[in-house]
Amino acid sequence: MVARALLLLGGMLLPAVPVRAENDKERPEDAGPRIRYEAVVTATRHRSSVFETTRAASVVDRDELRSRPPRTTAEALNDEEGVFIQRTNYAGGSPFVRGLTGQQVLLLVDGIRLNNTTTRTGPNSMLTLIDPYTVEGVEVMRGPGSVLYGSDAVGGVVQVRTRRPAPIAGSEIDLDAGLRGIFASWDESGQGSLSASGRWGRWALDTAFSLRRFGDVRGGSETPEQPLTAYREGNLYLGGGVDLGRGTLVLVYQGTRQYDALRTDRSQPGDLRLLPEVARDLAYLRYAGSFTTYGATLSVTATASYQRQREQQDRLRVLQDRLDRDDNTVDVMGVQVAADADLGRAGHLTAGAEGYFEWVTSLAQRGSISQGPGAPLLLRPEMARYPAGSTAQSAALFLQEEVDLERLLGGGDPQRRGRLRALLGVRGGVNLVGIGRDDRLSRLFPELGTRGIIDARLEAFGVYAGSVHLRYEPLSGLALSGGFASGFRAPNLADFARLGAEGLGFAVPSTGLRPEMAYSAEGGLRVAFRKLEGTAFYSYTLIEDILAATPTSVAGQECARPGGDGTCLERYYGRSNADRAQLHAVEVMARLHLLGGLSVLGTVSYVHGTLERAAVGDRPAGTEPFYKIPPVNGVAAVQLRRPRSVFSFAELSVRWAGAQDRLGQADLDDPRICVPGAPRCEGTPGFAVLSLRGAARLSRMIYVTAAVENLTNASYRYHGSGIDGPGLGASVSLEANY
Repeated sequence: MVARALLLLGGMLLPAVPVRAENDKERPEDAGPRIRYEAVVTATRHRSSVFETTRAASVVDRDELRSRPPRTTAEALNDEEGVFIQRTNYAGGSPFVRGLTGQQVLLLVDGIRLNNTTTRTGPNSMLTLIDPYTVEGVEVMRGPGSVLYGSDAVGGVVQVRTRRPAPIAGSEIDLDAGLRGIFASWDESGQGSLSASGRWGRWALDTAFSLRRFGDVRGGSETPEQPLTAYREGNLYLGGGVDLGRGTLVLVYQGTRQYDALRTDRSQPGDLRLLPEVARDLAYLRYAGSFTTYGATLSVTATASYQRQREQQDRLRVLQDRLDRDDNTVDVMGVQVAADADLGRAGHLTAGAEGYFEWVTSLAQRGSISQGPGAPLLLRPEMARYPAGSTAQSAALFLQEEVDLERLLGGGDPQRRGRLRALLGVRGGVNLVGIGRDDRLSRLFPELGTRGIIDARLEAFGVYAGSVHLRYEPLSGLALSGGFASGFRAPNLADFARLGAEGLGFAVPSTGLRPEMAYSAEGGLRVAFRKLEGTAFYSYTLIEDILAATPTSVAGQECARPGGDGTCLERYYGRSNADRAQLHAVEVMARLHLLGGLSVLGTVSYVHGTLERAAVGDRPAGTEPFYKIPPVNGVAAVQLRRPRSVFSFAELSVRWAGAQDRLGQADLDDPRICVPGAPRCEGTPGFAVLSLRGAARLSRMIYVTAAVENLTNASYRYHGSGIDGPGLGASVSLEANY
């Protein structure tokens, strides 16, 4: 028994063999922890693994996406430690990272910002506007990432990497085609995708097209079918590339159209908020090349991008026979240049510059429901969400160096360089918001006269960020890391000039805003032994000058919509830098590899947040829980992975969350969390959802997965979401490649 125990302990402590298979799908079953093989470039902008990176990060790789194919890109993050997906409506998916979401978490696709100056097509739908069938991986960097990526990277950065053509000079003709499809019973949804790619000589082409239809979702045993949650979606991807000999040039287009989604969180009987169309178009031209200069390798990328995001929202007030339509479009031009150089003993240097230029178009129309969908609508410029002629620009320079301190100082074991590394970064730039002449309040409230007119103006902010992190590997397979980073969120057009219903209030323009600043310290460890792998991180974040909605008055009135009993159903709100917050976050992931591809996995994430409110108007100062903080949550699973077997993957998992009854005032006012008019709000109950999944590799070309979700048919809701989660149901997916 003693000898057997010693052998088992020795097997657990042996480090994983650091050999990368040609493709993760073909990785040998005994190749050790997956943490050694997942490529991460978000944290440093150069290739590394989760284990090697100095920052807290994780990856959903292609192997995971194939074993558990997500129906939307947001679903790909369901099981990641430190990430909590809130669904305001069924067509949405907003990631919380370290307790923050929305404009405080930056979303990227292929290195290009999805966040924009309005974010209204933003945090709740950005991820779902990316075709999951084109996704090759999703990377999450937790903690401020403003040094490399700029504004909004306060809680973290979520990077989605999609397929791209891969031209190789001198290649023979190589043609491929693919077919994918998923059916799920709990919403009677069906989706499918066709793809094709080709490569010959130095040229490459790639294309994909997909359609999705989601029906009304059925909840658990205590939740009936949730009406008007159905929606439709279509996606188109086109790509072409050429090998120039000294680098590659690729041109990519991604387009998504989402139709007839209901804003569940903002709707009530007789007053519906619909999204007839939400659209995203992205085209970018990217050059990537490597050069050798003075004995060092220099990698250069340059990207020019154009992106358009459009949201059409209808408000149907049935009893008043009234249709209010808002149509808002953001056009964004982007330019990015980055260089990455191995300077030998001087370190690994990354430097670059980027700029984004945005134009906003905002229309408001009013009409009658009874006239039908084809009836003409009356333009109402005084109700436009943003004033005409509004723009935004940002430009910045960044510099980051990763230094091998042992190599720099010339000491240590030459066979084990990189045990002690430092990551240092700095960013400086400017963010500009151009706001057109705004006379909307003057038109809505004639008694204001010229006091309701705000002349065209330019708001300018100097922005900066810095970071320093250390990583120490005392023995192979064990790494300690820690550091400090600052981040920022510059005020955007929505903060300055948004007009119209927002939450429970009516937003009006604001002035005199400053950027939010975040200061975060983190420490943790990673383990990557043959039998045991995992991560554990703790972070503390202080956010100063939070841009918060604060009560205000217009024409001497504080209530925008009084109730019949003298109550105020809708107040006027502006924006101000009124609050500060402190957040403590813990993220833990552990996987124990047993025998024959069998492993046990567990994750736990917890955030404790406190908001310190300043006195604004009649709102007193005070301290309360930070709003929308996710409860303690995680995943426990038993998995079997045998990539070379017919039955390549099986999993029994429990996704769980504790109750969240620690509520701030914004939570108490949120109908998604507290029922309006109820004598007491108990918050969101905890839940545990049991699911069974499996995958079969029928041949090298055909892959089938199946799942039974919510085996106990429990009724549950993610904290802050506008809908209940799906009840008992099954899904089947097919992937065929030729």
